[in-house]
Amino acid sequence: MIPRERVKRAVRRKTVDRLPLGEICVDEALAHAFAPSLTPGFERQHALLTHLGLDLVCLPPPEAPTNVGAVVARPEQLPWPDLARWVRETELFVFVTLDGPFGFGCRALGWMPFLMALERETEKVEEMFQNWLAQALAWIRHAADRGAHGLVVADDIAYGKGPFVSPARLQKTYFPWIARLVAAAKEVGLPVFFHSDGNLNPLLLPLADTGVHGLHCLDPRSGMDFAPVKKEYGDRLCLWGNLDPALLTGEACREKVERHVAALLESVSDRIGWIFGTTSGLFSGMNLEAVSWAYQAVRSIAR
Repeated sequence: MIPRERVKRAVRRKTVDRLPLGEICVDEALAHAFAPSLTPGFERQHALLTHLGLDLVCLPPPEAPTNVGAVVARPEQLPWPDLARWVRETELFVFVTLDGPFGFGCRALGWMPFLMALERETEKVEEMFQNWLAQALAWIRHAADRGAHGLVVADDIAYGKGPFVSPARLQKTYFPWIARLVAAAKEVGLPVFFHSDGNLNPLLLPLADTGVHGLHCLDPRSGMDFAPVKKEYGDRLCLWGNLDPALLTGEACREKVERHVAALLESVSDRIGWIFGTTSGLFSGMNLEAVSWAYQAVRSIAR
């Protein structure tokens, strides 16, 4: 089974020949550390993903305007310049990433003013979210036209103890916009994953109700216990992540990394609808040898 098909089946929660492997991002500095002689961008990234045996690539989000009335439309501002190359020259499943409306609002108004506006359901929030959706729909069409296979909406709406605003407020004011985006993406054939750091346990049901295909992160340091989430929502969501990146930094211990990976895999008997990866992606300063140990361990166990 080629990597692209493996991920497609996992997203649809179908059986696969082995657990798919993937990262939501790979820092260019880390790719440079691995292959300094190669050309930045596609060539370096592809070399590192191939070395690790990953099944997907996730292209970073475009720079979004902070002006609530601005919509990027000029061709020179279109995102993901290597998208067609990833689709054409590799067998990887290709995700593109978009920032979500929560982050857009924070950038536009500032952290506290946005939270206050969201709580009060002001017209300004409605205007911002409408503009975010218009921009996102333009970029989704661009991605689909160039062969992308999936979409990640990245929006940090929680911290270690729970959501930044009440679940009821998010369910009323925020999640309907995610649902609209998901519906539009489905029309052009793109499954949608949602990414957020933090403790999302109070939000799992309204998130699943938006129609998203999957959830990325599941940070164990924020109380996201993979096995219960998989048991409760595994029939609705493909889960991606849960590996603590702290294990892969500094003077990592191979035995500790392999033991942790084995424990995570053994905690869930049903590996359908699961993509293995870190909660954070691979970032500068990570121990590349430790990252390799983790993925070698997965391939040797999760078949």
